[in-house]
Amino acid sequence: MSLKQYGRPPRVLDPFAVGGSIPLEALRLGCETYASEHNPVTNSGHEVCVWPYKGGIAALLTTDGPEKNTIQYAADGINFEIAAVLKGAPEALGLFRSPDPDPDGDPLEGIRWGLCHEYRGGWQYIRRFDTVRPRVRVLE
Repeated sequence: MSLKQYGRPPRVLDPFAVGGSIPLEALRLGCETYASEHNPVTNSGHEVCVWPYKGGIAALLTTDGPEKNTIQYAADGINFEIAAVLKGAPEALGLFRSPDPDPDGDPLEGIRWGLCHEYRGGWQYIRRFDTVRPRVRVLE
């Protein structure tokens, strides 16, 4: 179809190829194919939001798995470690991204506010959520 429409084979990018079945099949079909052996690793995550932070990637994982309701960080963008555990993390969230975030600034810069899904009293709602900085007291 693409050859007929555009005069060239389609391009296929699989950024998380790992096993390679998609890129191999694309090559077999004559597609221009790009693949990466990297696969970001978290132990949870049906609902995940990511943002750049300190040269790596920060991720908020909610809803599913043993690491649900956590913020994680991967300096290499691949191997994530838990950085914080959240109480009452929003479900089915979508983040507002600051147009000019400071990647070395506040770790919550990437998730100031957003929209999420909420079940309440048999009804389903889309609501706004805002991040709240925890109050931390330094003991001396």
